[in-house]
Amino acid sequence: MRATWRTAYEWARLLLSLDPDNDPYRMCLIIDRLALRAHATDSFLALTRSSFFSKKWADLPNIQYSQALAYKMMNDKVKAAACLAEAVERYPWVASRLFQDLEVQKTPPSVWGVFVTAQSRYDTH
Repeated sequence: MRATWRTAYEWARLLLSLDPDNDPYRMCLIIDRLALRAHATDSFLALTRSSFFSKKWADLPNIQYSQALAYKMMNDKVKAAACLAEAVERYPWVASRLFQDLEVQKTPPSVWGVFVTAQSRYDTH
């Protein structure tokens, strides 16, 4: 199964290399998932640390969170914690939504934030 993910990751890298400036196929939105599933953490981190992509992908939450997971998969807990802390600080709504969807009960109140649902907008108190 890993070979399938690896093949998909290599194809994503190929499509990205065809036009990295414009990324017409938006590989930046899935390349992280493919790399992590393929256990290609070294090559993914090399991409994210390159001078070109580090600037281009700096504002993508998926890349930032995936970097933390890649370091965790490589057993580098210090870098993983630092990347995760930075990702949560920059994109708290992603962590908040993950905690909500995964029904994580013991989280600090500062992480949760406020979710406004369509129903609660119309409730009168």
